[in-house]
Amino acid sequence: MLERVDRMLLAVTDRARASQNFQNLLGAQPLREETSAYLNARIAVLSVGESELELCEPAGDGPVDAYLKRWGEGLLAAGYATTKFDALAARLADKGVTGVREGARLFLPGTSTFGLPMVISPILVQTSLTLANTIFTVTALSFLGIGPPPPDPNWGGMLSEARQFMELAPLTVIGPAAAIVFATMTFIVLANGLRELLDVGSR
Repeated sequence: MLERVDRMLLAVTDRARASQNFQNLLGAQPLREETSAYLNARIAVLSVGESELELCEPAGDGPVDAYLKRWGEGLLAAGYATTKFDALAARLADKGVTGVREGARLFLPGTSTFGLPMVISPILVQTSLTLANTIFTVTALSFLGIGPPPPDPNWGGMLSEARQFMELAPLTVIGPAAAIVFATMTFIVLANGLRELLDVGSR
């Protein structure tokens, strides 16, 4: 019933420093800041490819603080996504697996999952972000000449061909560029809306 690994949660002492490190090393992109009442932590969320990295800095006593005191910085939990969230939560409850639900997330302790704590969330939010990332990637490749060849239409190819006419006819560049921005931002706004609706990660 789990369909993908969509995030990793790391326990860190300084989320700002850790965030900068991942940006420098892996080209991660900052997405947002969150808080978790269950973890009692402030969280910096980064985009790494099609997945997310959550850097959890303790705000006081709690699971993150306890992990850091025992193990130091490292992998706190693995995150998985499913389109059948409620059905999976019910199934786990029927099998006696106890977890903590926070918003639309389900935290499972390592005692129930062979030593690896897990976080399960609906797949809707991640799908919207993936679509936004896909649009950006495809248009970038097309702009570089790696995308579908003419006459197949694509915004990246249109931008590439219109560069030479930018001064004479700026609308030939503005049109596809605006379409790329609008389509990408639409899915990002949709993802944020779904996140607010489902309360993924308590504020």
